[in-house]
Amino acid sequence: MKEYKQLQKFIVIFLIFYFIAGLSTEVLLPGREKDIPMFFSWFLFDQTPNEKWSTEYAARILEFDGKIFNPPILFNEAYGIIDKPNSSKMRDLIRRLVSSTAMGALRESEQLRRLLEQIYLPAPIRYELVILSYDPIRRFQTGEFADIKKLGEFTKNN
Repeated sequence: MKEYKQLQKFIVIFLIFYFIAGLSTEVLLPGREKDIPMFFSWFLFDQTPNEKWSTEYAARILEFDGKIFNPPILFNEAYGIIDKPNSSKMRDLIRRLVSSTAMGALRESEQLRRLLEQIYLPAPIRYELVILSYDPIRRFQTGEFADIKKLGEFTKNN
């Protein structure tokens, strides 16, 4: 019981000290040098970048088993078509595939595309590789993308 009281006393004293030290930086330190990294950061959100636009490498299904999708379905939303559509390994493979395709690394992108088709994609399927740009808040609210850059369209028949 004595140790519990000591711990309780220590926590209360520490919090009081922390609060007083934080307030004293507001009074004693001039300008924006009021931050003491690892202890106090009054301007944390003021200095954090505002992510207005996000970019995502993705693949979208255009057609599966004779059924055309308009609008196309993102791989990570293709439940019932792709086994484990939210797989982190598949997402990483798609990211690497789109990146190598965008850079024009034909040999690497061909190898990655064959790997994606072999492991994750059922046949017959027609899909495209895209770079999606969007405002995260608008995407959350409406599902819309600001820009869709198509890099290529591919088909797996068997």
